[in-house]
Amino acid sequence: MNTTKKILIIPFMLIFLATLISAGSVTTSLFYDSTTSNSLQIIQGQNAGVIVSANSIFESSMRLRLNLLDSSGNLVNNILDIQTINDSYSNYLTLGPSAYINTGNYTLVSIVTGASGQTDSDTLFLEVLPQTSGNNLPIITSVPVTEVNETQFFSYQVTVTDADNDILTYFLVQAPTWISMNNYGLITGTAPNVFSDYSYLITVEVSDGKDFVRQTFSIIVRDTNQAGDTTPPFITVISPLNNQVYTTSNVLFEISTNENVSSAWYVLNSGNNVPMTQISGTSFRNTVSLANGIYNVVFYARDLAGNIGQSQSVVFNVNLSGNNPPIITSTPVTSVNESTAYSYQVTATDADGNVLTYSLTTAPTWLSINSATGLVSGTAPAVTADTNFPITISASDGISTTTQNYVLTVKDIPGMNNPPVITSAPVISINEGVNYVYQVTATDVDGNTLSYSFSGPSWLSINSQTGRITGIAPLVSADTNFSVTIVASDGTTNATQIYVLTVNDVSGGGGGSGSRATSGGASTGFASDLSFENQNYLNQFAPKTAAEEQAPAAEKSKNLFTILLVVSTLLLVAILLVSVVFLAKKIASN
Repeated sequence: MNTTKKILIIPFMLIFLATLISAGSVTTSLFYDSTTSNSLQIIQGQNAGVIVSANSIFESSMRLRLNLLDSSGNLVNNILDIQTINDSYSNYLTLGPSAYINTGNYTLVSIVTGASGQTDSDTLFLEVLPQTSGNNLPIITSVPVTEVNETQFFSYQVTVTDADNDILTYFLVQAPTWISMNNYGLITGTAPNVFSDYSYLITVEVSDGKDFVRQTFSIIVRDTNQAGDTTPPFITVISPLNNQVYTTSNVLFEISTNENVSSAWYVLNSGNNVPMTQISGTSFRNTVSLANGIYNVVFYARDLAGNIGQSQSVVFNVNLSGNNPPIITSTPVTSVNESTAYSYQVTATDADGNVLTYSLTTAPTWLSINSATGLVSGTAPAVTADTNFPITISASDGISTTTQNYVLTVKDIPGMNNPPVITSAPVISINEGVNYVYQVTATDVDGNTLSYSFSGPSWLSINSQTGRITGIAPLVSADTNFSVTIVASDGTTNATQIYVLTVNDVSGGGGGSGSRATSGGASTGFASDLSFENQNYLNQFAPKTAAEEQAPAAEKSKNLFTILLVVSTLLLVAILLVSVVFLAKKIASN
């Protein structure tokens, strides 16, 4: 290509570049944190997390606005209005009841305007549903597990309470393909290989059939092969203070770190990750508007190497009524050996002198609490590995409630024998004359071989190796109860199951001793003496004993002896007669 042609191309390149700049110098994007869709439904009173961003090219400044419009297109609320000289801007915003106020359909519109006058916009749709009258929303009480090393197994049990005891169903609204959840809220998966720390968003929805709640959180998959700095930043919580009571709705959240960090965020009451505003390389601050209640907040910060630091949990109270909430002062007992009694005495104070009541908001079934004294007790189950149980204790003065969260670890003790557990439910009823079968099943966490025995009626027997109980129910003149005790043994310890087995009278005789009715009706009867039925008729099917087998042979021998005796007697008589005749003839001849 000659020089003249190259020079002729330059104007066309300048025209193309000018067109490109004027056509798309600013862009904006809107996303929900809890779904990849541009539409979201929430229940009135719930929050919606929104991520808004804007970018500019060849602009000296840009203005970004985020407006909430009603179904008629009228402005309900200006959520954000910011002017920046930066080329990019991003913010995480929480839309609560103070933003949308009423139920209905809304539109979120972000509009960015460059200094040149170029604009761009993006839209999200929000539907606020009314809460079902008389229904209590489910409450997600568990704290998500937020990180896992690459190629390692991830597990998080979502725990939920429902004041109405409704049946709950669990849904994964958004999650990576390697994550799944069962019908009981257990989230599991094997983390993939990553080349650097990678974050995945997960949203869980729990429904009681009428309303629903959601929990959105991030899982960070750690790149375990990265070199260099591996020390997480240390976080100092300046505000709020632990166990502090705030009498205003606006609470300052402020932290500092021991090194420069790239970002910081907090999680309030096990909710979503909320970004914090950076004041300096080591300082972050947000002002949060809160209603009356007890709050639990944890702060996080990521350093320049990608390490994440976590603060201690801070519990505080927003109290606009003037009542002083109780304060839990005791430190929980956080471990217990398997199959061992657990005890933790909760102690709390109340500045107003109110009587306190205690409850277990989250706990395994083997734990209970004395509502008056606060004593938590129970016997730890047998485990095959150290097992964690999340615990939430509440202390209430009737107006305000304070909670304490901790994790109780049940320690696996190698070599410790754990008793077997009978898991089957007994068969407790059988009709007379019918074959009874009950398969006893039992488990032993130590893997010991189990043997079975029982005490009960003589017509029952048990297979000592399989635990199968069988027998023919006897005939009864009325419904009859039999006590049965089953023992499963591992050779050292036993598990016992006791139940009452009822043999039902199905003859229709009403349980009386005078007659037994037949299927033909009450007009046909039998004498009450059942000796023929019980002895002659039934016994013809019974196996013969050794004595009974020998009796016919003895009878045959006795009969043969009698026959021989008769024959011998007849022969003697015949010989005597012949002798008499012979003598008579001889005398006559003489």
